Amino acid sequence: MNVIVKVEGQIMPCPDIPIEIYGTTQRIQRSIKLFILLFFAAVFSLLIPVLHFVLVPGFLISAIAFGIMKFKEVYGLNLSGVKCPSCQSPLNESQINLNFSMVSRMCFHSGIARKNMAFISL
Repeated sequence: MNVIVKVEGQIMPCPDIPIEIYGTTQRIQRSIKLFILLFFAAVFSLLIPVLHFVLVPGFLISAIAFGIMKFKEVYGLNLSGVKCPSCQSPLNESQINLNFSMVSRMCFHSGIARKNMAFISL
């Protein structure tokens, strides 16, 4: 799958950015892992005397909400080694997971003016 990088509305040349498309079984496995992690955090927070009144419901609600959000992520962009097309500085993120075909990131290395970059998959 090809990716176009737009910087401040202008299409810039960029190297090939690998895109991983998650299948349904991968999405279910990823969301179940996060759900189980947060669920066990809720179980272990039962041992904290006073804070468990807040932590247990918080972790349980988070487990459901973040599990659903993780399931909705369909694409994964691997940005390790990708440089900003305008200032040639490396990007901070190495992996971005998204649920639609466009994501915007800011480049903070180009001085005071921040460059808004949009990664659009074709």
